[in-house]
Amino acid sequence: MTPSKEERRRYQPPPMHDEGASVGNVKVDEKVVRKILTINPGLRKGRTTFEVKKALEQGESLAADRRAALPPNVGKQPPPTTAVARDLEQAIALFMRSKADGFTQALQELQLQRQALNRAEAEARAALAEQLVAFVRLLDPKAVTSAGRSVFLPFQDFLSQVNLTPAQLFERAVRR
Repeated sequence: MTPSKEERRRYQPPPMHDEGASVGNVKVDEKVVRKILTINPGLRKGRTTFEVKKALEQGESLAADRRAALPPNVGKQPPPTTAVARDLEQAIALFMRSKADGFTQALQELQLQRQALNRAEAEARAALAEQLVAFVRLLDPKAVTSAGRSVFLPFQDFLSQVNLTPAQLFERAVRR
């Protein structure tokens, strides 16, 4: 349902800025201005506290240049450390160094274990390959030769785990 002309005329949103209002009606507490200037001295722009207060009451903006609004030591050297801060830094540094050293040592031990496992796996594969070749050599050579590589094809996946192909197993078994 749309509002009638009378209802639309009756409702008037409040003005965003009343031109007739006097800007001088705003009162600013001098203690607040002092606190603001203490926190951000860049807003002073060479003015006294009273002049800044009057500027605020007249509606002027205090926005300053971004670099001037920062405290003087921002982006420069760090503030001097206290004994507590120094002790905290030393404790954290000691803890982090000890953890980093322990982690590095654990990684080295794991690397050695990984190398030993890789060697053991390679030895197990080689030993199994030799057992397979030895078994095929025990069989009748004429039967193995006549059947050829096709006898080993169903076991191709297993042979690949031992790094052998059916052709390689056949060739190694036939070569005596």
